[in-house]
Amino acid sequence: PKCFFGLGSNQGDSQAILIQALEEMSRYVRLTRCSFFYETQPLYITQQPFFLNLVIEGFSEDSPVALVQKCKELEQQLGRIPRQRNGPRELDIDLLLHGEWQYSFNHSLGQLHAVQVPHPRISERRFVLDPLADLDPSLWIPGQGTVNDLLAQPDIQAQAIRRLIMPQFRFEAQDGGGAPRSGVIDAASAQEAMRQLAVLKPDILFL
Repeated sequence: PKCFFGLGSNQGDSQAILIQALEEMSRYVRLTRCSFFYETQPLYITQQPFFLNLVIEGFSEDSPVALVQKCKELEQQLGRIPRQRNGPRELDIDLLLHGEWQYSFNHSLGQLHAVQVPHPRISERRFVLDPLADLDPSLWIPGQGTVNDLLAQPDIQAQAIRRLIMPQFRFEAQDGGGAPRSGVIDAASAQEAMRQLAVLKPDILFL
């Protein structure tokens, strides 16, 4: 099924961490599209650095529980340090949507994490909704509404968010015979994204 993931970072070299996360995720998700990058004001705990956020679209045959488990393992692999809930983090990966599933797994068993899709907080997070709108503004979030309708809410519009002036890039790679090959990010696209972010920081230009 088609899946959407939200990624964010506000510790360490966030630009490099997010690009590396995309590269690693492409090993178990056939990534297809990426939103613009956004610099966003933190919610819930506001006394922390701004985040760099994006949303990606892809396809996976894994269950929601399996995908969340792999994402949590990747967070640790790329250096996430346990801190208070909603606090600073090197990398955060949320499974936002998994096809048309409405799914809840609320009991932790061993190393498994609680899972709910659609993600229950999509409707209150502009740092998720704006990147989702880059990919599909009419996307229906089961139980919550369309991305455009959710973005129109006054409390969402009040949240500070700034989109980086940079192109979207797709995840496209081909094998020797020219057929699409899943699981690999177009290196040139990733490098260009990194280059532009490096040029824009620290004097970032925004739309």
